[in-house]
Amino acid sequence: MKRSSFAFISLFFLIISIFALSIILFSCGNNGSAPSGTSSSSTTTATESKLSTVESGLIPSSMVYSSSSSDSFLNIKNSDKKSTIKSTIKSTTKNTTNISIKAGSDPCTGYSYMGCQPVLLRLYMNMAKTFMRVTRLILNKMGEKMGSIADGASGTLTLADSSTLTYSKIDTNNFSVLLKDANGNPSVYLTLVNGVVTLKTSLQYVPSTIRTSMGADAPTTNEKIQVTLNYTDSNNWTLDSRIAGMACTADDIGAPNVIVIKVNKSNGVWSGKAMLNSPRWNGISSSYTCDTTPTNSTSVCIYTDFVANNTAAKANVYMLARNETTISSNYIINKWCDNYASTLYGGNTVNCTNLFKNSSTGAGTSTDYVSPFCMNPVSGVPVASWNNNCSSLDTTISGTEFGANSDWIAPADIYSLDITIPASL
Repeated sequence: MKRSSFAFISLFFLIISIFALSIILFSCGNNGSAPSGTSSSSTTTATESKLSTVESGLIPSSMVYSSSSSDSFLNIKNSDKKSTIKSTIKSTTKNTTNISIKAGSDPCTGYSYMGCQPVLLRLYMNMAKTFMRVTRLILNKMGEKMGSIADGASGTLTLADSSTLTYSKIDTNNFSVLLKDANGNPSVYLTLVNGVVTLKTSLQYVPSTIRTSMGADAPTTNEKIQVTLNYTDSNNWTLDSRIAGMACTADDIGAPNVIVIKVNKSNGVWSGKAMLNSPRWNGISSSYTCDTTPTNSTSVCIYTDFVANNTAAKANVYMLARNETTISSNYIINKWCDNYASTLYGGNTVNCTNLFKNSSTGAGTSTDYVSPFCMNPVSGVPVASWNNNCSSLDTTISGTEFGANSDWIAPADIYSLDITIPASL
């Protein structure tokens, strides 16, 4: 039963589409001409350097293991009916194993659901890092072209496939661009405002020339991504990454349709929250299909709260039904059956408690998995020590509170989360 897998096919295609866009967007022929100016051709050099700094140091050493299946997200191979697409996104993490997996594979293969929690935490960080890299590459490519445009200029270019690119530049550190497909649907929106970078994109409307070049069809749902970085210095920044509208796939029924990953670094300490909604979580029933209508009884939100430095990392894990409006210690993962055995499982306590059993030995109960868990960076493999705040490893982490509750998005709101791409600048 794949209780923790991810829809890699849609997510992978989304990343590659955006990456390809960053490379070819300004090399496409156009029927308009941008006004030239005297600005530097590297208008975003300073900001791009900041993004690079965040990217290279996004994952603390306490989450870097010599072997982790979650690293595979950074180098995915996706074989479909028409072609094989290989990711050009590589990890800069020093201990990356560069594993390649097929789309739809489960990062928790070989682990029980509870044993996989540190793998998933690292996966969330890998995902945030990958989106950080894509954003940086797009900003760099856009910035090179915007550098030749005069300050204060704005206009619209028509590209070879009849898609349009609208731009507006105030100065070196303030500009925005908006790409629309040939039918006028917003596809990519990028802004740089005094060092704050925001990227939004809608996969469904990525220009057909990009999809054709990859041998891929247009998605049937409108998957979207949003990345926002607010940077002060290398030890103080915030990153908010969101994916919404991910489609159900037959090989991964329980995958999330929404993922939100927030990472902050303040004075050398990382903190963050990962929020996922699975519309048809097969930890409740293995009979769900993509035709199963998501309800409060089929949908589960899995939330992770963490604090880390380079020595230690601790995390709380919460599981909630999608109709819950608050996140509190009442929903910590070991209370899952107390909260939902009578509702989601129809009183079948055995099926509920299977969540906490070791897949090999069959042993384990909810009392074995009291949050928080501590990740041990010297173990060489992703192992969690439960009911442990890392006090034996680092008193800074054990004494640091988790991030503000205001950073959570309630389950009742996240399952229908959408990302709005502006129709105009």
